Amino acid sequence: LRDDLGNSINGVTIHVYLDSTEIASPFLTDGNGQDFNLTIPVSWAGSSGSFEIRAEYTGGSFTNGHTATGPLMHIFTDVTFRQLSAARIDPGQSFVIEAEVIDPEGNPIEGRDVVLNLNGTQAIPLTTGSDGRISYASSAYADGTTLYFTITLVSTEVPDVVSGQFTIRIQTQGGIILQGTDLIIAGILLVGAAVAVVAYLYVVKGMGRSTVTSRGIDIPTKLRNIKKLADAGKYGASITLAYRTFEQMCGAKMGSERTQSETAREYLSRVLKSIPLDGATAEQFVQTYEEARFSHHEMTRERYEAALRIFTDLYPRIDSTAPME
Repeated sequence: LRDDLGNSINGVTIHVYLDSTEIASPFLTDGNGQDFNLTIPVSWAGSSGSFEIRAEYTGGSFTNGHTATGPLMHIFTDVTFRQLSAARIDPGQSFVIEAEVIDPEGNPIEGRDVVLNLNGTQAIPLTTGSDGRISYASSAYADGTTLYFTITLVSTEVPDVVSGQFTIRIQTQGGIILQGTDLIIAGILLVGAAVAVVAYLYVVKGMGRSTVTSRGIDIPTKLRNIKKLADAGKYGASITLAYRTFEQMCGAKMGSERTQSETAREYLSRVLKSIPLDGATAEQFVQTYEEARFSHHEMTRERYEAALRIFTDLYPRIDSTAPME
């Protein structure tokens, strides 16, 4: 921090913000340069998403104030792990274990170290890509084999986050996937996972005393996060978040979310039977989303702006329409 003559300004307070939320006010003793180790407060009230870092000096008796901005910082209040690979693989067929790591708003958690724990015997270090995905090429297995895996998001500052257990069955198509004992075990695992989550929220997050539940979707916040991703040049991630928000709104309207077995197009067919949207426009939105999400094409600013126009045209229609009988 220097004045207009190049002299360092010492002994002043600097205010550090993430967007409009002040997270720290460190005291600057050396205007020639000083490092501060800051921590996002546990009481962070903002949503998950990308936030601009801003340092502000309010000025003194004979000096004007100044503000400097830094890069976007991705803050997430929770982590969601999703299995993308098939739950059943044919015997003797090699395959890829694929999953994604996202925040509660659907933003990809990119460039983070994770460990794929396979069958309790292999710990495979991986790094999430720009789309939050990880993949691991596996060799073929014999019929009747069951693979279990979990994903650990590694952190040096806070406790690691571990996913629930995912399963891939090596089985000829048409076989019985779950036997009676399997169903009982699956039920026990599900109950155990629910108890673990409740315990985590109560003990770690302190959420046992007062819980705020909302079924609404904060569109202004969603739009801000979509724009931030685009401003950072992440057009594919921005389009993906816009489409996921569209699906969330449709699911809330119909009372029926997209199932894991449904493709985006199959779900859209269900949506159009319940919500009177323009089919051609919605189909175009799905096509852009699929290209942004699954292809290796570089998404441009123009494609993002076209997708955003479709989204901003569709979402008011979802809010203003009643499901068809």
